[in-house]
Amino acid sequence: MRTKKNQELQFVLSNLKDMEKEIFINNEHYNESGFETRKYVLELASKINSPGFFAEVGACMGTDTKLLEACGWTGILIEPSKGLAQYCRDTRNCIVENYALVSHEFYKSNKKISTQEINCFSINHILPNYPPNTYEFDAVPFSVLSKKHDIKKINIFILDVEGLEIEVMNGIDFEEVEIDNFIIECNFNNYSLEKLDEYMISKGYKNICLVEKLGKNHSDYHYKKM
Repeated sequence: MRTKKNQELQFVLSNLKDMEKEIFINNEHYNESGFETRKYVLELASKINSPGFFAEVGACMGTDTKLLEACGWTGILIEPSKGLAQYCRDTRNCIVENYALVSHEFYKSNKKISTQEINCFSINHILPNYPPNTYEFDAVPFSVLSKKHDIKKINIFILDVEGLEIEVMNGIDFEEVEIDNFIIECNFNNYSLEKLDEYMISKGYKNICLVEKLGKNHSDYHYKKM
């Protein structure tokens, strides 16, 4: 039997083309890139019996999980840009943290990370009231935030950090947090798919499928806990 919230997810999926445009500021920002991933995330969520918990890292405006939240899910958005993090606080009801995520090893000697080390997405032309950082960001491993908010279980973890995906995952304590699914934007300028597959296997995950090809060097993949 489907729960009420899963019925809401099915309704959203049936009307996705119309509904998802509501999560964008205007037609300038909305485009078809990422549509298949957003659809896939909702389909994946609809297979979970009750509303779950998401993490969206490199959240930008939180577009990958906004409809998920509208269907009863809760979660955490993590975004390094002060402006974009504030936009998420103003438009969402979930946890929002303004950090760049780093590995445990990086954190031992650095609590800040500069714009030379991280590509922070700037859309200040669309959000003039939410200006981005100009030089550096506060940095923590994900484990610091999971302990702060007592996060023990994540059903869907969306990771899009412009090539620093493995660095970020090296800041997760996989023994403390149970993560069922990763949707990872792979950046082939920084590593190969084979290298990412090898890393994920070492953490107990299997590459399920290519979710969406986003460009020559970027694609979203689904990794599931084995």
